[in-house]
Amino acid sequence: MHKSFTLFYSLLQGSTKREEPGNKTLRCFILLTGTTLNSHIGMMDHLKKQIPALQVVQTEEEYDFIMVFCPVIRGHAIDIQAAQEKLNKISDNKPAVLVVLHHTFDLECVVPDSSRAVHRENTFTVDCLFHEDQGLLRCQKNHESFTRIINYIKHQMCRKNSVDERMETDQRLVGPDSEEQEYTEPKKSKIVALTAKSTLNYFILLTGETLNTHDIFMSMLIVNYKIPQLQKVDTVDECDFILAFCPIVSRAGTDIEAAVRKLNQHSDDKPAILVVLHRTFNPECVVPDSNRAVKRGNTITVDCLFHENQGLLNCLKNEKSFTRIINYIKPQLEEIQQENMKEHQADPSQCSDKQENMLNGADPSKKQLETMRMELEKLKSELAEKNEQLTMKDNLLNDIKRQLKESQKQVEERDRLLREVRDELVNTTKKLDPKKDSWILWANKK
Repeated sequence: MHKSFTLFYSLLQGSTKREEPGNKTLRCFILLTGTTLNSHIGMMDHLKKQIPALQVVQTEEEYDFIMVFCPVIRGHAIDIQAAQEKLNKISDNKPAVLVVLHHTFDLECVVPDSSRAVHRENTFTVDCLFHEDQGLLRCQKNHESFTRIINYIKHQMCRKNSVDERMETDQRLVGPDSEEQEYTEPKKSKIVALTAKSTLNYFILLTGETLNTHDIFMSMLIVNYKIPQLQKVDTVDECDFILAFCPIVSRAGTDIEAAVRKLNQHSDDKPAILVVLHRTFNPECVVPDSNRAVKRGNTITVDCLFHENQGLLNCLKNEKSFTRIINYIKPQLEEIQQENMKEHQADPSQCSDKQENMLNGADPSKKQLETMRMELEKLKSELAEKNEQLTMKDNLLNDIKRQLKESQKQVEERDRLLREVRDELVNTTKKLDPKKDSWILWANKK
């Protein structure tokens, strides 16, 4: 095992080109907390194909994040706890991807969500299915985990590249003419920063009655999760992606199929996020994974729980869905920002009308953010009114219940009195029966 592991890394290191000054890489250090039966090798090969700039290092001083592989052998919670302890010995604050490996033959095997057992900060957790004869299984669970890891790594890479570019820019500013640039460069850097506030256009598609849940959803996405760069457009042609909301009314499979048909009528190739809304009071409600029912390409599917009186429920399911959507959106925004910054660095003398408007305080993203905040406040007030109405209904219902209880007590009291009267009649009848028999005997003698 150790020899094959060392050979794998030597091959990787040999095939990796020497980093050039302009070639941005993201270095990862691999930590195995148990015997993976070489499943980690298959995953790393796949990740390297998807992200060529990903580089594996063998020392703990050079990495940007840690890739941890934790096979479940003794027990789910025990092995994850041991993996966290081993990870913290290396670093308790470095970014980490924790891959929990579940040994099984079953492609549809349902495994517990390992992220609930992970309490280390700055740690991204996924679950994968594997078998020693097949390696990583070709299944929906592994496909989703790969996608999430790739989005996470790309996000980390964008963050690192933007930091490196800022550092390079600062180094260029400190030169022989630094005194002259002291007065001119702040204005330019401000333009660059504002230019980076590019927007990602989205088109909203409703496939059923959402009871305004989609408005609350967008307000939370833009305000609470701090993505003001999202810009709503009125036509599909203008958008970068479609945000479709599908409330489940009849049956999950039927409604999702109808939603996908409606989505394809607008566009069959545009990127799309399909939010499947399940109506329930229960924050712990278990719903089927809607992603399995969606066959459309270039589509991310998430499930959310909501109720008309509460809006989106405050639950782990919704939090994970928001996280998946954010991991999908943010890398695209950062790519646009980097392109804009490169364009500006190529010709910083040109300042568009949009940049001038931003410098004058007319930042569209700020206006949109303020509008969304106002809409959110309006929705909150409407929700408060609905809650008041619901409270009044609850009070009225409680009064009716009290009256029913009192009526029931009265009925029970009457039943008790009737039973007492009946018992007295029975006793009286028993006392009269001997007298009746003696009277009949006396009459016969006469």
